[in-house]
Amino acid sequence: MKNLGLDIGTKHIVMSFREGDEVKYRHEINGYLVFDKVDHFLEQLLVKQGVPYVMRGKEIIAIGSKAEQLAYVMNRTLRRPMAEGGLNKNDEDAQEIVAIIIKSIIGKLQDDCTLYYCTTAKPINNDNLNIEFHKKVVKLIIESYVQEKESINAFHINEARCLVIEEQGCAIGISWGAGTITVHVGMFGVPIFEFCVVGAGDQIDIETAKRFGYDPSKPDMPSRETPTSVCRKKEKIDLSKVYDDKVSQAICLMYEIIIENIVAGIIDGFNANRDKFKFDQPIPIINAGGTSMPIGFVNLFKKKLDDRKSDIFIPLGDVRMSPDPLFAVARGCLLAAEMHK
Repeated sequence: MKNLGLDIGTKHIVMSFREGDEVKYRHEINGYLVFDKVDHFLEQLLVKQGVPYVMRGKEIIAIGSKAEQLAYVMNRTLRRPMAEGGLNKNDEDAQEIVAIIIKSIIGKLQDDCTLYYCTTAKPINNDNLNIEFHKKVVKLIIESYVQEKESINAFHINEARCLVIEEQGCAIGISWGAGTITVHVGMFGVPIFEFCVVGAGDQIDIETAKRFGYDPSKPDMPSRETPTSVCRKKEKIDLSKVYDDKVSQAICLMYEIIIENIVAGIIDGFNANRDKFKFDQPIPIINAGGTSMPIGFVNLFKKKLDDRKSDIFIPLGDVRMSPDPLFAVARGCLLAAEMHK
């Protein structure tokens, strides 16, 4: 693996690499669950079941997808070391957890390698997100991962740019993540402008759970629904359906609100960058990311764009999904690494 692509998302961390002509992926949930060491053989059980963990005093910190499964079954909230597209500044364990997950995904290196990792862009609706600090911390984590003689040379790329890196003409890439929605406009792979809007999949989970007793200030308190349980249901939702149960109804309504907010943010972003571009041909929009994966998402997004068509001064073309929305950004990172000179 001489070239690697790494998508470090608020919920998903995905690594891409090539074996022969085939692009392959490794994937882990970017989250953890803390619980007390209840007996002396618990560690051995976690090892036997392949649950990644670290010890902290008398606490065990389970990490990744199996931690998410535990959180769901125990009706608890999976903690996230990242929030709103960057390291969670309210979580003192954030950097350590992200480092553990990244290093476990990279695994053993066989050669020195070039790695492109991605982050979101500067937000237009939140001044507290320090993306530059986050980028430097991630670069530090990656480049500190040295095994014997092998090392990593890491470079940064915008996550939504990864979606349009192969486009022959002008295109808009939108990466619908858990913490932010990132927008990139480029032509022939050359960036024209980019921005992000804070408020994405996690906001859907949290705001829905709050309607069923969840208190974000007391995440370990029992409630009928938690962001983790809502997220599980959200992954199976069909946005074209009308539901009877209140949780599914709330998720669908939150999707409408989030998409309306993102459409407004996209229009604001275009207007703020109006002097940077001139388009006379329809521009396709390519969507990817975990938040964009429910059935009916693209049609709902198109409808909300049509509702604001009079406010959009540039011609928009087809709105489509990336063929592999959860892994598309990581694949774009790999392509960037392979093109690196």
